[in-house]
Amino acid sequence: MDIKWNIVISVIKRIALPMAVGSLVLWLMSHGYDDWVPVICGTADNLGIVVTECK
Repeated sequence: MDIKWNIVISVIKRIALPMAVGSLVLWLMSHGYDDWVPVICGTADNLGIVVTECK
């Protein structure tokens, strides 16, 4: 049972969270909220989430 939870958590951390944060960054940029992008990218960086849109 523990291995299943480890797989689920790793998939969420490696795929789902970067996609959600990347979508948020793109939405902020396209709607003119460019001041919030460094905040979101900094938070993602501190949490260890790699987001390609932040580079």
